[in-house]
Amino acid sequence: MYFMSYGITLLALTRLKVTSWATVTTTSLIIGLIVCFAEILPQTTWYLFPFEYILIEFIDRIIAFFLISLFFNLFTFKHKVK
Repeated sequence: MYFMSYGITLLALTRLKVTSWATVTTTSLIIGLIVCFAEILPQTTWYLFPFEYILIEFIDRIIAFFLISLFFNLFTFKHKVK
């Protein structure tokens, strides 16, 4: 599921015609939060995971999307210096 989420993030960023590092990072983190709520919360209500587990899962996903935004900033998008 992670790779599909990263692909969706890359597709959204290419459609937005991003121009800055802040835009890439913010968009990636927002999509990361959407993935957290769409993926982890339904499992929480179904399997009754403890709060500590959910918190660690959220932090793990947010860190992963932050790192992928750094990767996209460095290697995918070429920013023009003005």
